[in-house]
Amino acid sequence: MRSDMPVALVENGTSTRQRVVTGTLTELAALAQQVSSPSLMIIGSVVSLRDKLR
Repeated sequence: MRSDMPVALVENGTSTRQRVVTGTLTELAALAQQVSSPSLMIIGSVVSLRDKLR
């Protein structure tokens, strides 16, 4: 995978406490430190649709 591939980590998805952090694949380790379990990792161009789907 390309190192600039977009990633999103969704913490507590579908709950009122949902939080999303985004970045690139090279930033994944640092992003993972910002969330707690349960979290979902999304990798790829679909991450760029986030703002359109709000």
